[in-house]
Amino acid sequence: MVRQPSATGRDIAFRFITFQALAVVLFSAIGTAVQDTEHGMLLFLGGAIAVIPNYAFASIVFFRRKREQDAGKAVNTFYLAEAIKLMLTALMFAAAFIAVQVEGPLLFVGYIGALLMHWLAPLLFQPKQLG
Repeated sequence: MVRQPSATGRDIAFRFITFQALAVVLFSAIGTAVQDTEHGMLLFLGGAIAVIPNYAFASIVFFRRKREQDAGKAVNTFYLAEAIKLMLTALMFAAAFIAVQVEGPLLFVGYIGALLMHWLAPLLFQPKQLG
């Protein structure tokens, strides 16, 4: 019998990504309020560089993994999703530096802040203990 990915695993993954995206919006709004629109947009852009590849990874894993019948194919799906995530991240950073002419560390602050929110999300969304 093959165990299908549970709805709770998929739900938790997308809840973390939603939390990450909301944190990016909040941080960019704070950056806009404290400094100016340019600071807020750079924070938002940096956060988007973290959120969009995470969303792509989760979408690929949970869409394709439903159909996988063996562990080897599931592992290959994870490798594929991670490769796409890394390529998206690199392309988005390149686009930010080339097209937007980003200067200063705010892009990286937004990116690192979004990654930290994703890593801290499990601490904030711990399942309730039964018993």
